[in-house]
Amino acid sequence: MQKTRAAFKLSLRYCRQHEEVILADKLATNLMDKQFNKFWQNVRKQSNAKVAAKVNTVAGCVGDYEISDMWKTHFDSLYHSVDDDESKQTFLQRMSELNKQHGRYVITVRDIAAHCSQ
Repeated sequence: MQKTRAAFKLSLRYCRQHEEVILADKLATNLMDKQFNKFWQNVRKQSNAKVAAKVNTVAGCVGDYEISDMWKTHFDSLYHSVDDDESKQTFLQRMSELNKQHGRYVITVRDIAAHCSQ
């Protein structure tokens, strides 16, 4: 019993140390034998084994609402980090002129392209 237990522990240690090599050999064997279904099943199993079911904490925020608020704040600060008052005033002036002429707001592709290039 001692010999078989020792042999088992030695085999288990070998398998744990060479796990990636054993899995790669298994995939290669499936490809060589043209067992494509088994190949893709094993790839799927290996890929899914490393994925966490759900992230609980992001940058110290816990829960769906806190995480979404953290990202909202991040992108808010990112998109509002540069002030361009001159372009804003030009845009508002054009909008008011168009509103006076047509009675409604009209934005053309040229207007958007001109402002994006500025």
